[in-house]
Amino acid sequence: MKSFFGRFENRKEYEERLEAMMKSLILETALYCFVFDKPFPRFTRNQIADYCGCSNDTIRRIEEDALSKLEKISTN
Repeated sequence: MKSFFGRFENRKEYEERLEAMMKSLILETALYCFVFDKPFPRFTRNQIADYCGCSNDTIRRIEEDALSKLEKISTN
């Protein structure tokens, strides 16, 4: 996969970049909400994908994987 820096990134680099971008989105938003005493907003898949620089389908797959992991944890 080609990144916006013009070089190719392998799967591990791609996943690490997405994970870092999602953490950044959550932390920055949480800090903003804490400082300005605002409720935490809901993000659409499109908004998350735009922020992370990936496709809407990628966010959907990540969401489905996370939900299935939560389901496995809750059944144990």
